[in-house]
Amino acid sequence: MASSGETFAGLASQIPGAVLLGEKTAGFLTYGNRAVIDLPNSRLRVVCGPTKFIPAGRPSRERFGYFPDYWLDTEDPIRAVVAYCGEQPGEGRRPAADVAEQDGG
Repeated sequence: MASSGETFAGLASQIPGAVLLGEKTAGFLTYGNRAVIDLPNSRLRVVCGPTKFIPAGRPSRERFGYFPDYWLDTEDPIRAVVAYCGEQPGEGRRPAADVAEQDGG
């Protein structure tokens, strides 16, 4: 997940008691609002993000993204979320700290 989905994850993570379920976000947070520019002389097409977003009062997660509280590594994420919400062990549900440790993060 990237872009506005990543913004959502960052804002949701600030809500007391919020729990993020899923996978790590992509870490594409700083530049946005894609623009396509056609250069007339070279006829090159340039795609860039002309808007720079700077997080207020918190460190940038650029290149790192957000880790979920619980990593969903399963073919059936809906079933795992339902199991999590029912406080039952769900297939493929692992605390994100375990995943970060495995991935070297």
